[in-house]
Amino acid sequence: MKDDEIKKTLSPVIQAFESGVGDNLISLVLFGSGHPCSVGLRRAMILQNYLLGVRAGLRSQRAGGGLIQFVAVLLVAALVLQGCGMLPPKAPAGSDTQPSKGESRSPGSTPAAPSQDGAQLPVAGGEGSQQGTQGGQQPSPPGASVRPTVPTVLDWPSPSPKEKWLTCAVTGRSHDPINTVVAVIVENSSKARPQSGLADADVVYEVLAEGGITRFLALYHCGSPRVVGPVRSVRPYFAVIAREWRAAIAHCGGDSKDIDAVRSLNLVDVDELHDGRGFWRDRTRGMPHNLYVSANNVRSRAAESAKAASATTPAAPTPPWGFKDWEKSPARGLDINYGKSYTVSYRLASGCYERLINGSPHRDRESGKTLTAANVIVQFAKSRVVYADLGLAIDLTGKGRAVYLLGGKVSEGYWEKEDDQSPTRFLTADGKRIDVAKGVTWVQVVPEDAVVTPK
Repeated sequence: MKDDEIKKTLSPVIQAFESGVGDNLISLVLFGSGHPCSVGLRRAMILQNYLLGVRAGLRSQRAGGGLIQFVAVLLVAALVLQGCGMLPPKAPAGSDTQPSKGESRSPGSTPAAPSQDGAQLPVAGGEGSQQGTQGGQQPSPPGASVRPTVPTVLDWPSPSPKEKWLTCAVTGRSHDPINTVVAVIVENSSKARPQSGLADADVVYEVLAEGGITRFLALYHCGSPRVVGPVRSVRPYFAVIAREWRAAIAHCGGDSKDIDAVRSLNLVDVDELHDGRGFWRDRTRGMPHNLYVSANNVRSRAAESAKAASATTPAAPTPPWGFKDWEKSPARGLDINYGKSYTVSYRLASGCYERLINGSPHRDRESGKTLTAANVIVQFAKSRVVYADLGLAIDLTGKGRAVYLLGGKVSEGYWEKEDDQSPTRFLTADGKRIDVAKGVTWVQVVPEDAVVTPK
């Protein structure tokens, strides 16, 4: 066996590493779906170099060639899979990360919120009780299951006394003044639902990724959920959105075009693929739909990055809206059709609009409750496939149409944005700044030909 044969055997790992390990064809072929985490790939590269060195010293031993190849394949596969969270790590003595002998744990147990000291906390909403993949899941009873791994909790100041809390300019709700603005990229494939942490976001953007599947950018200023995810890779347009909110952005890698956008906009980058501190994987879900983080862990990492760069953490931006009261006779809701197989609906409930996906309630994994919104902004933007990996270019600068459902009132207007660095202005038909009801706002970024139907 020749050295180039060993290189050929290991080349898929090397190619994936050199390509940035984004959501591309190589990673899909290698790992079934999505990209792995960085730990396994780093180990694989180190092992590959080591094995080539060993093979060079054993050239004269023909019989050993086959053995070296066999060991290389096995070790690379095991190290990559373990680093990706696809194989469980060896549990330390006394650990409760694995069931005891004779004890079984439901494969659908739900991740628990990490406490401030890193202990496990039981949370309702286990996947084992879900019916279907599009929504309408029923949560398990509170305390029915716990996360099988202990999440990392990074240093972050303790909450301020409630009497020192301020009114959040984004939602109108009270918030802790120590909170900085952070954004997290959250997956929305059927295997990612129900998601965690979206219920506690201040603003959620939903934008198409690839293949007609959307992805979320969840902004947290007032909210501080202990579990957010599944976390996935960034896209250039998400970087543009995070920039106008002056938010640190948490994600798991991306292709070179995606990472370049984050860097060019000078965002505080909290990338799990580069540095996994503060993130964890829920072993009850399949890779890559099992990566989670907490809002305060992102804040901790962002503060650390700012300190290392001798920079100050950016102040929260001025929101692009004012506040108003709810309508006395609110509209019934809104349907937003992204395509043939994906429709988002909002239906009037008690003082809010409940969110549905293809007619089924869109629920929060932690509480089991249906996600709600006080306001919905539909932003029409030119979208087209321009990249080899079927990635989209979405024009978020310039001017475009908008449909609003704000505190019970449906209306039309437009949006405008001068450049990638400037904020988006959402305006009424006569050019005035919009006013929203206090609470969560969802921004649905849709193609220009999307069908939006008031109810």
